[in-house]
Amino acid sequence: MLVHLGTVHLPLYLGVLSVLITTGWAFIVRRRGSLIAFAGALLSTAAEAWHASIHLRLSTRGGPIAEGVATIGFVVVVIAVWIGGQQEQRLAAPRKARRAR
Repeated sequence: MLVHLGTVHLPLYLGVLSVLITTGWAFIVRRRGSLIAFAGALLSTAAEAWHASIHLRLSTRGGPIAEGVATIGFVVVVIAVWIGGQQEQRLAAPRKARRAR
């Protein structure tokens, strides 16, 4: 099972941790939508940890639920980042127009 976790799931876990670190950094520098994105990343990370523990116990119960929760967390991250980017673009447009004058 450890070989399976290391070869199949390790890239996924590295991606989840990368999203968590990136959204944490965005939260620290106060980017728009970053609090919700960070919460989604925390949800996804917790669900992946839960899924790994299910694997290590050699159980099949709860695996699909854990992955479903992880997917919901990731979707929350994507939507929060997209909305935050849209808001920042709207706020930046008047600033660019003032600089052009």
